[in-house]
Amino acid sequence: MQSPSLDTLCMTSNPSDSTTHFVEHIYEQHKFPNTLQPIFCTPFSLSDHPQLERKPTQKRRKVVAYSTSSLDRGRDTYYKDWTVKDARSFKPEPTLLTETDSESITTLWEKVSMAGSERTLRSQTVSQSASTTSSKRPKRPSPYDKDFDSRILVPRSIAIESGISVKAYIHFGVKEPTGNRFQYYTKERGAKDSTLWLEDDEDFVNRIVAEYVCMVQSGFCEAEFAFYAAGTILKAEPRNVNLALKRCWRTERTVQLFARPILKQSSNWVQPPVISNDNHDHSTEYEFDLRPDCAFWLSLQAFNQDYVTQLQRMVFVIKKRMTCPYLTVEFKKDDEMEQAALNQVAGAAALVLYNRFILRKKTIGILGRSWTKSLVKTLRHYGITWTGSEFDIWCIVPVLTPEFEWAGCKMTEVYHGDCMNTSSVRELINWLNEIHCWGLTVHGPRCEKDIKFRMNAQESGLRISDIGVDSEDESDGSN
Repeated sequence: MQSPSLDTLCMTSNPSDSTTHFVEHIYEQHKFPNTLQPIFCTPFSLSDHPQLERKPTQKRRKVVAYSTSSLDRGRDTYYKDWTVKDARSFKPEPTLLTETDSESITTLWEKVSMAGSERTLRSQTVSQSASTTSSKRPKRPSPYDKDFDSRILVPRSIAIESGISVKAYIHFGVKEPTGNRFQYYTKERGAKDSTLWLEDDEDFVNRIVAEYVCMVQSGFCEAEFAFYAAGTILKAEPRNVNLALKRCWRTERTVQLFARPILKQSSNWVQPPVISNDNHDHSTEYEFDLRPDCAFWLSLQAFNQDYVTQLQRMVFVIKKRMTCPYLTVEFKKDDEMEQAALNQVAGAAALVLYNRFILRKKTIGILGRSWTKSLVKTLRHYGITWTGSEFDIWCIVPVLTPEFEWAGCKMTEVYHGDCMNTSSVRELINWLNEIHCWGLTVHGPRCEKDIKFRMNAQESGLRISDIGVDSEDESDGSN
């Protein structure tokens, strides 16, 4: 039941009841200990306490009282049965209060006050302690940190280098495409089942240039640039719920996919190791939960469904749909955030490339073969950093010791362009087409071979074709 208000207590016909209700009200509001309840709720004489003694000279507050008979009629009739004359003629009954010890009341009030002070002091102490602990806790590394390169990338020998811009067909060592791009890549280049191909017709190129000019001049946010590129330039292939409908090489485009490395040593998705640690503050610890803005993976639709469930034992598989990414894209609004984009792409590429290297290394060990340059050449990853309308395309390759052990990786710029320029847009289209073609016709089949060799070595009894190793080194699809 809700405690009566102070005005209601003042209007009670029996003053002794008012005092009792008033003390109980104070007790409930302030939640005093149960040991204090009998004392607080016991009526006492106001005249015995020096602080509560009524002062005759003080002007009495005007009180409006109600007769007992009117209280029985309900709240709706309170004000109807009273007149001004009744209020003026009302005389309260004599106050009859039980005597009590005023010194005990004073002592109890002092204890309550001290308890409140102690609680305040404890809360301040706990707050200060938590603040001190938080200030001593090392800050979690972020690609936006100015020292991310020295704390995370350098100890793992992940280097970022500028380079000379070259045309896509020169980089991949293929002839320059002419005519209809869809026909060229699906028939001549062997990527027959993909729909990623971009045409470089004048109307399409001019629309892209006009859009970027408008976004830059209007000062649009990063999300606007990323949304437009994902919907127009970074095409996604239609997804099939049933991967077994048709076996073919397809890609899976993801947006800000969370794919943090697994800590188990037996995992097929581990972070690149620290090569040299000159920092003594353990700042090299990092979880590589980068969530790139956009990435392209190989769809499991290309693998035989008889053994697709066994892939997780050989290689990292996510969402039960994709594996072995080959392109990572990161967006930022302007040049001030360019370093953060570089850090994110470098970290994501190193993670992908190191696990790809481990897959190849295990396969070579099973076959009892030695490393060759061509076996290393097919190990690569591509990245794009986009700051506003300007973009950079990167090629990331492993750095190995003479014994072909992992010694880090190198991220080299292979093209720089601006989407407000028609020539740059055309070359961007060529680069994206060639990267996708490499991913579907070189990277994908090489990954499949490594996985099949490992499965054959385990004698799992699954129906896996026997693939020779002679053609592995014939052509790597790049220059």
